[in-house]
Amino acid sequence: MKRNTLLLLALAVVLWAIWYFYSGSERRELSVIERREFFQVDTLAVDSIAVKYASWTHLARRGGQWFCIYPDWSYPADDRVLTDIFHTTNDMVLENLISTKSEKQRTFEVDTLRGTMMEFYVHGEPVARYVVGKAGADYNHTYMRRVGSDSVYMARGDFQRLFRRVPSDWVSKTVFDLDSAQIDTIRWITAERETRLFRATDRSWRVSATGVVGEHPVDTAILNVRLHRLCPLRADAFAPEGGTVKAEMDHPGAQLIVSRADGRADTLLWNPEVAQPGGETRMYAFLPGRPLPLFIFFKGSYDRLVCRYEDLVAKSASGS
Repeated sequence: MKRNTLLLLALAVVLWAIWYFYSGSERRELSVIERREFFQVDTLAVDSIAVKYASWTHLARRGGQWFCIYPDWSYPADDRVLTDIFHTTNDMVLENLISTKSEKQRTFEVDTLRGTMMEFYVHGEPVARYVVGKAGADYNHTYMRRVGSDSVYMARGDFQRLFRRVPSDWVSKTVFDLDSAQIDTIRWITAERETRLFRATDRSWRVSATGVVGEHPVDTAILNVRLHRLCPLRADAFAPEGGTVKAEMDHPGAQLIVSRADGRADTLLWNPEVAQPGGETRMYAFLPGRPLPLFIFFKGSYDRLVCRYEDLVAKSASGS
């Protein structure tokens, strides 16, 4: 009995030693020194980017400006988003190697189905390709994997908000990039009336409208709200491709025409106002001759933009 007990104890010691050596080796393998410059990209050389989150988004640099490229149209990309993407990619710090097993990719959401794929190209050749997975338990880390590798790393930072973007989130919401000092005339045209804001010879603002005699001073407080909304003019969102709402190019409900002192003019057309489900008010706008993108303006944004004579004329002038 005593001999059997000793043999069992010896076997237990041997097994423990094997486990300790193996686990220690695994810890040494998986606990690595911080890795920097792991996904370095040359921001001046990269000329195209492909992103997959839900569906693919393609971006290309044209003449120094980034564009979102779609099958039937293109539009400038959001420069702030791209700046953040490049900055995060080049400064990314990988702290630990978490797994080297391919079957673990789904667990950490770094597989090509659930993860967000980022691919950077120079003249058609990939220079950095990686998959952004789920956030770590502390939400201050994110699981990452290089495309073509089974190694899953823990990266410092929560990248969910930055990288997980639907296609429309990459498009710039800037419709007109205007400077209020350069604006000379603002026209709001509907089927019933045209309201015209313009600068007089003394540079003061005046307002006129169809059916109203003369030109009158404006309410500067209301005017400043309009100018602040216009400079720059940014949409709230974009209508999804393939949606039921289309640009009413043949019968727009209103026109906004902003002219500058140098003679240049920007025009935005609006769909007729239609009641939305649940009482929500949103207005759809588009550029002349371009059904896409279809911009969305929510009620508050739209109300601060629309130009009605009754709102803009100074109350003293209206009373007189």
